Amino acid sequence: MKMKLSLTWLFVSAAFLMSAQKFTSKADSLLGNHGVNRTCYDVHHYRLSVEFDTEKKTIDGRVEIFIQAVNDFDLFQIDLAAGMEIDSLYWKNQAENPLKYTRQYRCVLVSVGPQKLLRGEKRILCVRYHGTPQIALKAPWYGGVDWKVDKNGKPWVGVACEADGPSIWWPCKDDLSDEPDSVWMEYRLANWNANDSLMVVGNGSPELLDRQRGIFRWKVVNPINQYNVTFYIGDFFEDKEIFQSKYQPFECRYWLLREHRDKGNYFKSQVAPMLQCYENYFGPYPFSRDGYQLVESPFAGMEHQSAIAYGNAFQSGYGGMRMSNREYDYIVIHESGHEWWGNYVSCGDLADMWIHESFTTYGEALYFECLYGKKEGDEWLWKNRRFIENQRPIIGPYGVRYDGSKFDTDMYYKGAWVLQTLRSALGNDDLFFKTLKEIQKECHFKAVNADDILKVMNHTTGTDLTPFFTQYFRTAKIPLLQIKKIKRGKYGVRFLCEEKRFGMVMDFGNGRTLVGTEWKEINIKADKLKSDSDLLKYYLINIERL
Repeated sequence: MKMKLSLTWLFVSAAFLMSAQKFTSKADSLLGNHGVNRTCYDVHHYRLSVEFDTEKKTIDGRVEIFIQAVNDFDLFQIDLAAGMEIDSLYWKNQAENPLKYTRQYRCVLVSVGPQKLLRGEKRILCVRYHGTPQIALKAPWYGGVDWKVDKNGKPWVGVACEADGPSIWWPCKDDLSDEPDSVWMEYRLANWNANDSLMVVGNGSPELLDRQRGIFRWKVVNPINQYNVTFYIGDFFEDKEIFQSKYQPFECRYWLLREHRDKGNYFKSQVAPMLQCYENYFGPYPFSRDGYQLVESPFAGMEHQSAIAYGNAFQSGYGGMRMSNREYDYIVIHESGHEWWGNYVSCGDLADMWIHESFTTYGEALYFECLYGKKEGDEWLWKNRRFIENQRPIIGPYGVRYDGSKFDTDMYYKGAWVLQTLRSALGNDDLFFKTLKEIQKECHFKAVNADDILKVMNHTTGTDLTPFFTQYFRTAKIPLLQIKKIKRGKYGVRFLCEEKRFGMVMDFGNGRTLVGTEWKEINIKADKLKSDSDLLKYYLINIERL
């Protein structure tokens, strides 16, 4: 579970309030808040029992929410999208005494009954519901349930709801700051035909896969983001292997549409080297007890924990677009990186979604570096640099369900380049990669924010990176490096940027020099002074030669 929120968030939220109003609505604020009706309780476990009607595109379900009071309270918030109707809401074994509630947008305010729930008390909230869930306009970017059919006319269905929130299809505490410790799922299909070959795949490991009765049970034994709880309906064929991790071997399962049942070896050739590289840089695969799965999905991809959505049509690159001459599958590389960055280390508010995307995108470069050398990793980053826009801060406003990906992709590419810049400024790869592993060690299964990440970085590197962090993540523009020739063999250098305390160690060809926002003289021969292109390969800066 994830319940740790810092006071810093409150101050940052206030600072961003005006700008947040430009991008969010009352519904966003109700969904994104960390108010008393949410922080008063903690969710430890969910039990989902859901039936899907693929013809009517409807859901009929029952969810049990295992809660524990953090404070005394008589009113608390769960969430369920407006298109989904609540049939009954009650404490377990008390169905004859339904609880009173009110609804506004997705916010469901529940009254606990005649007496307050006292700190430490545990209850199981039961919600029976049905309805037509939000249909994905273009998953995963415009999320919802994606109802499709395969080439043989059989249902092929999945869901993507990272930005939209899981309450579009099941009732829950739709708050990134509170992950359950575990989840149990039972999925059924309406109008089941015993001769049908359909399967419903979920997260984690299977408890029961009964195609004859149409019952599919899955369990997750690790904490999980609610938006990662998922299902895939399809005529699937299973292939699998054991990944021989140097830490702990675990099972990899590949769920392919029956028409692609011969593609298992394609996955195997992609997955093993990728997992080896990521374990080398980030540490052991975090979910060995739940296993690793790739599931062929009707949309491009999504990092559903231990059940990654794959929709890249077995193509090198992404959707046919290639950024390297090497054979690679972007969806496998990127979405698997989220198992470490996003699923193991997770943010507690969408404002910090860069924690998921920046580290994962940098992981793509590390994948190429691992297999083919640093030059190819640097080239991968260079090709992606053109996507950086610098129009708004990477870190967004808190508490308002702010989705920065609606406006640009800087949390991906700019964030990755900030990490490249930090690595270059540290000038010590052992220290840099130690820092990545320390973040994994200190921040997993917590509702982390930007300050938590910075704290680990500062401690591990022994350097106050606050000005660096502020400039790159909390302001829009990148630093401008000015270089002027003073006389033969002598140059002046300084940065112009919003953060006046900003400074960074750079190598101009004369050894490493700390450059700040005041002019500094450096001695270097003209033929040794690095070119703009040499500097831009390793630092996210603009350059002006005076």
